[in-house]
Amino acid sequence: MEASPLGPSRKVKAAIRKAVKEINTLPGEELARLERLFLSKYGTGNNSLLFANSLKELLFVICRRLQPRNVLIIGPALNIYQEAALASGAVIESIPASEQGSFFPDIQELSKKAGGCDLVFIANPNRISGKALSAAALNEIVDALSLKDCVAVIDESLIEFTGHEGCIRSAASSSNCIVLRTTACYYGLPGLELAWATADPKMIESLRRGLQSDPSIPAMEAARTALKDKSYRRLTEQFMIEEKRLLRKAISRMSGMIMYDSDTNIFLLKAPGMAVDIADRAGRAGLAVQLCGDIDELSDSYLRISVMKHDHNLKLIRLMLEISDEKAGKGNNS
Repeated sequence: MEASPLGPSRKVKAAIRKAVKEINTLPGEELARLERLFLSKYGTGNNSLLFANSLKELLFVICRRLQPRNVLIIGPALNIYQEAALASGAVIESIPASEQGSFFPDIQELSKKAGGCDLVFIANPNRISGKALSAAALNEIVDALSLKDCVAVIDESLIEFTGHEGCIRSAASSSNCIVLRTTACYYGLPGLELAWATADPKMIESLRRGLQSDPSIPAMEAARTALKDKSYRRLTEQFMIEEKRLLRKAISRMSGMIMYDSDTNIFLLKAPGMAVDIADRAGRAGLAVQLCGDIDELSDSYLRISVMKHDHNLKLIRLMLEISDEKAGKGNNS
């Protein structure tokens, strides 16, 4: 759903083919190379890094190792945080974000509710709306949680789409912050995912004891190559600018639809009376569109849409235009 429509770069595909030839060896040397890259790119040493096979695996490890009694989830949110928290027996509370608040959390409400929580999950950028918090707002949230003795787990799966550095550097020296990232989304590698956590060394050592296995050599080599591929980042940035402009221009001409601003490849669309039909037809056409009725306080009027390949974006535009025209026609005939 969230993976880049460009898929892995040619360099990454070549690296994967080469890495397959090394799968009969232990992953120690490849892991060391990956750690050296992180040290040069982010300034984080291997004692502040933990690599895993998926973001979901890291979420479950965090909950198993920390054993939180009460977990707070900042919405709108995917259900993976809830699944991980429930698996460890935690009681869950959520702070849904509203349209009136531009889908950003209320920091005062967050600070108030965090007082009874051990762990807080927040995605930045948000994985439903695609909106990113400002550095100042995020720092305010982390500071507030620190005063409440809460551990903040920040999911930065979509951060590369924003061009911002995120919290990966500061997390290495913070006692109450864990930052998570993955190659599944921006780098188009959901089928050969590598995920990593950054936190202070004491936290990383605790989490490491909860992992069952090391990532595969192909996944590590794909990640190492992807992180160094500057041309892919330039291509992705230009593609996203052009395709989001295309979608925004087309949707602005459709009656009864609102496309909300996004900092990533994900955006929310509000289409009262049409969203269910759009989701149904888009699903049958294989398009990346999700109805939001089961997400926090969103409703069946909202759709979560991924920027797709150009021809798929055009197909979605035609589909929405047909439904919009049908809706307008019924209104005129009534």
